[in-house]
Amino acid sequence: MCMITRTQGRLILATANHVIALVEDELPLILDAIPEDVSSSTNNEPQGPNTTKIARFGIDGTPTALITTNQIAKAFTNNPLIAIATEMKNLYVLQLDNTEATGTQFTLLFERRLDKKATSMLFDMVGNLLISDKFGDVYRLNVMNKAEFIDSEMKPICGHVSMLLDMDLQKEQLRTADRDGKIRISLYPESYVIKTFCLGHLEFVSAISGNS
Repeated sequence: MCMITRTQGRLILATANHVIALVEDELPLILDAIPEDVSSSTNNEPQGPNTTKIARFGIDGTPTALITTNQIAKAFTNNPLIAIATEMKNLYVLQLDNTEATGTQFTLLFERRLDKKATSMLFDMVGNLLISDKFGDVYRLNVMNKAEFIDSEMKPICGHVSMLLDMDLQKEQLRTADRDGKIRISLYPESYVIKTFCLGHLEFVSAISGNS
């Protein structure tokens, strides 16, 4: 399984045991520089030509959720943040750095254990990471506070009675979609207030996105 997203001209690929960042404009030139066994490299060890265009980071299994952001990254630096959750219930928050001296590389900011396997994630505009899980709950962790992020107890802010497959945050609305074909629209951050449900889907809702 491979999960792909993009940020600031870079493709972020999360596969079993590793995350890779590639410079999007130079992708045809650097694909040959990726080592055949990147899973054996747990960090940003130089390998092959064009290593300044490639960043690698080792994770502990197959990813189940991947998200990146540009909006809140300036609280740390001008570089984006990337969150990866794995099937082993571990959560990594990385910062993608890019300098002339070191090239493109990942910096691990936080790592913690999740109570349940994550199915989707997103960042809000004030530095919180929202995480949905297989049991239908959504949790919120503060990325701006390291102690709180690592040590705080995860408490649900809203939930379904079915597995959550995706969620979307637009303005003050949190939209969550589940395997039973329901979309729930809640206020955010007061997500206990339900505005409406979108029903009538003939199949499960696997993805949700939009600005309306």
